[in-house]
Amino acid sequence: MKIIVMDSANVRIEVLNVPDHMINEDIEQFLTEHDYSLNNISWMAAPIDFVPVQFHDYSISQPNGEFMHASRHARLKDFTIYDSVQEVKNREQEELATALRLHGEKVMMAMSGTLRENVPS
Repeated sequence: MKIIVMDSANVRIEVLNVPDHMINEDIEQFLTEHDYSLNNISWMAAPIDFVPVQFHDYSISQPNGEFMHASRHARLKDFTIYDSVQEVKNREQEELATALRLHGEKVMMAMSGTLRENVPS
């Protein structure tokens, strides 16, 4: 089981691996014994290896002053931001594919040595 600890005093999130059989009273005792101040933290037990995370972005549009809200879903998996990494990886692959579609012929010619633009003699 994982215990997700949000420490407001130190502005951080900690993930603790603990035995699955712990109950709420055991968890609070465990946290106290390991120097967590129950006054400064919030915690939740997660009996799974990933936790859904929802990111929100609140802003005001500069051109028209309208309130804007965007959100995206991810999950804390194996306690890395798995979906964010996958999203970046997929976006980079899409950008590469787009660049190859736009400039692919020049790249292929350059790789084969047939492109002689801007090459000093």
